[in-house]
Amino acid sequence: MNSWVKFRTGAEIKIVKRINFVKATLFVAFIAGLYAAFSVLAKYTKLTKRKSFWAALLMAMLIVIQSGFMLFYIRESPFIDTSQDKVKIINTDGRAQTGFETLIVAVIYCSIAYSLIKLNSVSLKKPNIKSLSFHFLLLLVSVFGLTKVVHYKAPYII
Repeated sequence: MNSWVKFRTGAEIKIVKRINFVKATLFVAFIAGLYAAFSVLAKYTKLTKRKSFWAALLMAMLIVIQSGFMLFYIRESPFIDTSQDKVKIINTDGRAQTGFETLIVAVIYCSIAYSLIKLNSVSLKKPNIKSLSFHFLLLLVSVFGLTKVVHYKAPYII
């Protein structure tokens, strides 16, 4: 900035930026929050060592990130689309996404994550054929449902 002003006007100026106290306060609060979270979680090491805790955390992240919920929220898309007196839960336009479609994809992603985590934990214990077959079937149905949604949204992909 200084060189641009000097080149245009020939004047030597000094730009001084003030300290942004809001950013500094938020950074200190974030560090304090991390310290508090880790000090509280240190008491509950049994909780953090459980796979179900991490599975729940993973599913929450999948709901928010992978399903497109933030994009739906930012674009302020409708929850259900209507056209010609018909209700459409899946938008046929490749660029748009309704809120209900976001929830469908989130549920499919969560069932895939749950099945993979349970299959991993079940396979390490005594082999229980009923549990293994149920979670494997849930995984197959979820992947099939996801491919159907993707095929409906973008048939050129599959």
